Amino acid sequence: MPEPPLEPLRPAQGRRPLREVLVVTAAVFALNALVELGARFLPVVGPYVGQYGGVLVAASFLYLPIWLLERAGRSTSLLGLDRDGLRRTVLTALASCAVVLPLFGVGYDLWQREVVGLRRAFDASRLRSLGESWQGHPGASPQGVLVLFESGTYLGLDNRLDRPIVASTATSSARVEPGQTGRIALPAREQARLDLRRDDGTPLFRDELRTGASLTVPDEGPPLSVRFGPSWLLLFTIAQIVVVALPEEVFFRGYVQSLLRERWSPRRRLLGVPFGAAHVLGSALFALIHLASVPAPERLAVFFPSLLFAWLRERTGSVVAPILFHAAANVTIRVLARLYA
Repeated sequence: MPEPPLEPLRPAQGRRPLREVLVVTAAVFALNALVELGARFLPVVGPYVGQYGGVLVAASFLYLPIWLLERAGRSTSLLGLDRDGLRRTVLTALASCAVVLPLFGVGYDLWQREVVGLRRAFDASRLRSLGESWQGHPGASPQGVLVLFESGTYLGLDNRLDRPIVASTATSSARVEPGQTGRIALPAREQARLDLRRDDGTPLFRDELRTGASLTVPDEGPPLSVRFGPSWLLLFTIAQIVVVALPEEVFFRGYVQSLLRERWSPRRRLLGVPFGAAHVLGSALFALIHLASVPAPERLAVFFPSLLFAWLRERTGSVVAPILFHAAANVTIRVLARLYA
């Protein structure tokens, strides 16, 4: 297979690619951090910031580089894809997934069993879920609502009411005090019933189920029925492609990597592909920006898959291959995480 050249962007006068990359990446980092802080700590509007702020961050990854390139008179073809190269690009992404992801699965299995101390739980029922919008810990909860969120095989309850609540399914129950969080095990069934009651046994009722799963709770009403199924996986996959992989790869592999190649043109090859300091620095910036939303050192580990994303960009001359691989890797990790207990 011939190695497609990666067209460098035409240098803009008065611009230094490295300085531009650092400034723009810092701006996106700051926006991401502000959205995360707002979602966690702003009263009342915090959940809405968490819901819609992520869309704003994704849009900044996509449109900020396009605006900057147009303003500087540069090409804005960040996908780097022509129609004839689509088949080759997709096949390269699929081949990379077929080689790398099984190896990752073996390493993940050893880590979970030998280091973390979990056991395998390869049960199809563990892939049933309430839906992607329920997953993850909620941001700051407004007063007067109960926020439900999913964490692994548990349903979390963030009680911002002025009274205790009792939640129960067919397999478990939990009493959660005001201002506290609790969790109950999710039953491995397609249809389940979640009963929300006051401390004295009076049923509570939700009047709306929306993204973030914030429930306003009047004094009485019927229990809440919820359905468990695999549809979350399709929603998660679509979200990873459109909301995560697409904007991040356009920004880091389409914009950052191209500008850094102006500063450091690769002089060596890695598996037949030009590879050098531009790709390493771009991957380091990719890792650092992940600290904006979750400032945990282990988040820096994304530096290593980012090197593969950068290699795929060079190998195919397009960001479509790293987009597909990035999304596939995230989906694989989410699925594997559910199969250990």
